[in-house]
Amino acid sequence: MKLYTIREFAEKLGVSISTLRAWDREGKLVALRTPTGKRRYTEEMLYRALGLKNREEPKKVVLYARVSSAGQKPDLENQLNYLKEFAAGRGITV
Repeated sequence: MKLYTIREFAEKLGVSISTLRAWDREGKLVALRTPTGKRRYTEEMLYRALGLKNREEPKKVVLYARVSSAGQKPDLENQLNYLKEFAAGRGITV
């Protein structure tokens, strides 16, 4: 887990070091402390401060289509094509 110094964290957020100290005092963004009292911040804190979810692995998406009989196989192909186009249109990786 990467820990950021107060200077690094302030640069990433685009705020001043004084702002981070104030947020820590106010309880808005409480920093971790080293044994010597230095403030440290994690990536999770960075994502939270930026209003983002934690970095996650992309979710896997599975397309499912079915037909009742082998005679409807052309319909199955149409369903799969429709689902693939739908996913691509939404920016979903299959």
